[in-house]
Parts: sequence; structure tokens; C-alpha cells
Amino acid sequence: MKQNMGTADRVIRSFLALALGIFMNLGLLSPLWQIAAGSFVALLLWTSLSGCCPLYSLIKIKNHTTLSSVYNLPG
Repeated sequence: MKQNMGTADRVIRSFLALALGIFMNLGLLSPLWQIAAGSFVALLLWTSLSGCCPLYSLIKIKNHTTLSSVYNLPG
């Protein structure tokens, strides 16, 4: 899979995953909501570490820039 997420998007997702993970471990959620939150945290971490969001691919969003696109280099 090609990267389609920029650095800012990846950092935001990482912080959201961290915050939700901390909130989840405080014990304020019922077990069912903890499972749902844990799944969402895993999804956020996977997409932020891989740099690829499957939903972005489906709707053709790409905010990942490369040096060639920034400096108009060929390739």
C-alpha cells in the first residue's frame, strides 16, 4: 500500500490513539465500550504507523507529499 497520509495527519492520529488509550485504561468505560475503544485505538495506531488510510484510498484523498512533488522534480 502506498502512503497517502501526511505527517500532521499521522501525528494527530497518534495523539488521539494515546489519549483514547489512557481514557480506556482509567476504567471509566464498560467492557463493551473498552473493546470498541481498543479496536479504534489499534486502527488509529496502524494507520498512523503505516502512513496509509484505507478510507483515504477509497475516496481518493492523498495529503502525503514527496520531495519530488514539493520541488517539482521528475519522478
